[in-house]
Amino acid sequence: MTPHYFSDLTDAQWVRLRSGLFAGHPSSGPLRRVVDCLLFRERAWCPWSLLPPDMPTAAEVKAHAATWEADGTWARVQQILAEPLPTVDPLPGDRPLGLRKRLARALRRVPGGRLALVPVRRLIGLVQYIRSRSTPHARLPVVFRDARTDLDAGAFAHAVDRYTHVLKFVPAHVEARLNRGLAYHRLGQHAAACADIMIALSALGVTLPERVQANVLLSEIYVVTGHLDRAVGHAYVARLLRRYGPDAPWAQTHLVEEADEFELLAAAYCEVGEFAINFASDFAAAAELAQRREQLHVEYERWLASTPAETLFLSFDWVRNIGHIALLDSWVKLRHLGWLDRSRIVVHAPSRLTANRSFLSYFKPHLKVVTDPTSGGATRHLAATFGPHVASVLRLPGHQDRYFLEGMGVIQEEWERQGRGPLLALSNHDWVAGRAKLQEMGMPNGAWFVALHVRSAGFYKEQNSPHQTHRNADIATYLSVIELIVRRGGWVVRVGDPSMPPLPPTRGVVDYARGPHKTEWLDVFLIAACRFFIGVASGLSQIPVTFGIPSLFTNWMSNALPVNSRHDLFIPKRVWSDRQNRLLTFEEWLNPINRSHYIAATEMRRAGLRECDNTPEELHEAVMEMLDRLDSLARYDRADDDRRELFEGIARRHGLVGFARIGRDFLRRHQHLLPQVEQRREAG
Repeated sequence: MTPHYFSDLTDAQWVRLRSGLFAGHPSSGPLRRVVDCLLFRERAWCPWSLLPPDMPTAAEVKAHAATWEADGTWARVQQILAEPLPTVDPLPGDRPLGLRKRLARALRRVPGGRLALVPVRRLIGLVQYIRSRSTPHARLPVVFRDARTDLDAGAFAHAVDRYTHVLKFVPAHVEARLNRGLAYHRLGQHAAACADIMIALSALGVTLPERVQANVLLSEIYVVTGHLDRAVGHAYVARLLRRYGPDAPWAQTHLVEEADEFELLAAAYCEVGEFAINFASDFAAAAELAQRREQLHVEYERWLASTPAETLFLSFDWVRNIGHIALLDSWVKLRHLGWLDRSRIVVHAPSRLTANRSFLSYFKPHLKVVTDPTSGGATRHLAATFGPHVASVLRLPGHQDRYFLEGMGVIQEEWERQGRGPLLALSNHDWVAGRAKLQEMGMPNGAWFVALHVRSAGFYKEQNSPHQTHRNADIATYLSVIELIVRRGGWVVRVGDPSMPPLPPTRGVVDYARGPHKTEWLDVFLIAACRFFIGVASGLSQIPVTFGIPSLFTNWMSNALPVNSRHDLFIPKRVWSDRQNRLLTFEEWLNPINRSHYIAATEMRRAGLRECDNTPEELHEAVMEMLDRLDSLARYDRADDDRRELFEGIARRHGLVGFARIGRDFLRRHQHLLPQVEQRREAG
């Protein structure tokens, strides 16, 4: 008899899929089994090679899985299944009345019956309580405890009976099902044991220790039944779960893809071989496992000879800040453009060192993420040995060596020239959950909003360390900008961290940075779902380009210009020279020698340079231009185009490309910092 897994589609769910997403599909029955198989695989964290024998084979399902993952069908399936099925509440007259209500109605019809209502109700309550304590369901904790006692005492048949009684009332009781599987295993009823354990893995809410226990049990059972491949596979998965926890790479195409995984698989061969000798006295199986382990060594040597040479390994330096995670966008685009001589990208991202795991997960379709929680590991070693750091030089076509932040502009410019869209897209789950959170924060459903981030000294505790203070700005100078957005019908959500100075309570403003709703995934949602982003030179400003979100970069102070779409805007901080007692011209401002000082406030001070923050008027004009551009209302005359071309020409001469468009009104205000337009025309 085929076991019913808790992850299987209900008939109502299948009708919804069959009549909608899969309407017109020729094979109804087999298709439902494919969906059931994929749902089980996700619920049970089951690698392809370890699907239950009663499921379709991996070969039958993989093609569907790859196609549905690529075209978004599987995400739509998950979204449909997450939607609640419509329910029809019975009319009030159709609901059966409880005993107390029926008796109360009868007593009210009797003269003086109302006086008896209170004592009668108490008596009925007492009777119902006594009856509830004597029902089979109420006795389940006692039965479960006795079953555990029988299991520990070796009375496996009695344990099976008692656990069966528990599961009759609570079929999804994972511990009872696993323990009954263990009892069946000890009784030699291995098929029943496997069925129980697999069904347990398909239940909701299975804990990590329970997953480990289930895979260890399955490994032991398959050793005894002679299925050595499955025995090793489950022992390997148990080791993956112990080492990586929730980030265990169970969903990958092949069982083993990284050096650390080869190590764990080799250990699994040893573990299963020891069990075959010590508990099954099966020396032939142990010898076969030893031989297979030797074959694994040969595979690993072949892997070492080829894969590291074909792989770009990136160390945890690329995940320790959220802005660094966003820079992975450039590596992936570099590979898609054919400018990277590696076929795959692997990032070593220990969970405890990763700034935002939710954001990193969006890159998983494009690169391999290894979340080794230990201090060692082969992937860590390879990434540390071969991988570049963020502050490094990037090799581009034509043997160009560019500082990474400058090379990003070259990549983005070519990406847009080829008409390619953003790399990432917000998931349906995060979109629905994020809009619900916005409503909790007071924003009406469907309202558009702007995400605002203004860097302050609190996050890096810069009050006593001015290293990066030149990139900060005063949130008070943005208050007129906030009012403008609200007047135009939008909302403003301030993102960042709780150390930021508070915003004054304002209609249409959510101070999310200091509020109670702050989470990693919501940080990403707010930037990926806003109408446009307003930011400064900080890590969060690297995120919008990955999702294709329009951006306005303000108070920009960096050793490179902001890389984003050419349709986006920025206005920089001007730079004052104490030695010359004047503002630097844009030619001087963009000169690589001066830009090298912008890496740190301390370097600027040593060079006699000081940054000049944007004024509230400059900020207001830039936001007005951004809003007008999004509403197709922005207008530019010939002089505006000339000034912009002059600025961009200077930037390109100094090696900067792929940057956002400089603000129209900012250049109008500071055109004296540009070469004379007339001189450019005469030279032309």
